[in-house]
Amino acid sequence: MKKLLVILLVVGLFASAAQASLAFEFSESELLDFNILFTFSTATWIGPLIIVTGDYGDGATLRGDVGYKLDGVGTTGYVGIGNDTTIDLSGYSGIDLRIFNNDNQYWNYKLFAYDGATVVTSPSWTTIPAESWADLTLDISALTPIGIGTDTAGFLIASTIGNADTMHTSVTPEPSTLLLLSLGAVMLRRKR
Repeated sequence: MKKLLVILLVVGLFASAAQASLAFEFSESELLDFNILFTFSTATWIGPLIIVTGDYGDGATLRGDVGYKLDGVGTTGYVGIGNDTTIDLSGYSGIDLRIFNNDNQYWNYKLFAYDGATVVTSPSWTTIPAESWADLTLDISALTPIGIGTDTAGFLIASTIGNADTMHTSVTPEPSTLLLLSLGAVMLRRKR
């Protein structure tokens, strides 16, 4: 049985390495470089995008590794938050990102990517309930990535209520790899 668990852990490591070669997953430093890239329609906000790795300072609980707070996000458009300076999407066919809604209301999310000529977004909005999370995936095979300084990726956020509110969102890099490694370690430890 112990050999089987070791084999499963090794297979999991190879599977996660294969997935990582196909799906781009932001590093923590790339997540820390996120900023407001654009707005659509009449989306408005008040104040700068605040990036946190600890406490939001207003009662909301940070669930992911890197958090974003934006006051007054409007309801008739959306805000694009992402990295346009330090990522390279070359060699990837998709993007994976675990998004946490650290707020007390529902928010809508989409992933997006841009190669300097073409923009791709998730086909539909993902509504994440208050204090919950979702793993979002985006197919970027239609892009022709150029590299750092041109490639852009991130998430879109839109409110689901009838007035502006403060957005509290956090993200975690490489959720699938971390999950597989943690599961394998727990299984081995439990068996001993």
